[in-house]
Amino acid sequence: MATGKYPSDRQDQFMLRLPDGMRQRLKEAAESNQRSMNAEIIARLQESFSGPFNDLSSIGLTALIKRLEATVEASDIIFMRQRDAVKELEARLSGSKDDEELSLVIRDEDDK
Repeated sequence: MATGKYPSDRQDQFMLRLPDGMRQRLKEAAESNQRSMNAEIIARLQESFSGPFNDLSSIGLTALIKRLEATVEASDIIFMRQRDAVKELEARLSGSKDDEELSLVIRDEDDK
């Protein structure tokens, strides 16, 4: 670490190679946010460490995928049960002749 008379002289420095066009994009973003390019880069790096997916190692990502798969599976089961209940109601309703039978079907379903 360098020592100098300005605080910025004592901060770590890092040489960075940017892909074509990246410097211009950073410059435009910095101007838009009224920051220096250095401040823009630091802000973006800090944001990447504080985001919702900042600590997703391969283990964390695997755990997240498993939770999502379990959620999808549970949703599928709920959907299939609801679909079956609707089909059963439709079958009962198509066979009913009057409103009295219809109200009995509805009451039967409420009791479940």
